[in-house]
Amino acid sequence: MRNEKRRLDHLWTVVRPAKSVAARLANLTDEQRAVYDAWVVGQERWRGSEPQLNAYQRILNGDVGPQLRRDVQDFLFGSAPTISIDATASDAAEIYRRYAFGD
Repeated sequence: MRNEKRRLDHLWTVVRPAKSVAARLANLTDEQRAVYDAWVVGQERWRGSEPQLNAYQRILNGDVGPQLRRDVQDFLFGSAPTISIDATASDAAEIYRRYAFGD
């Protein structure tokens, strides 16, 4: 039995590495999961409501669609970087680079 549990644990680490979005999804609370699932459905409806436009075009036009609740978004994807008003362009680029690449 212990050997089977070890094998199963190993399979989960292969399928859902510890820091992956899949692992984070699996660790959502029931309430957070319900919020996430509702957001996914809302996104599908939003994309289907104007199929002639792609999502990027719609966002550029100010139609951002349904938003994921901040606590769920932060849990799944990490907090968005904060760039102060007095940051230089190179400071802002470095902050974003560290955020994007996890440095």
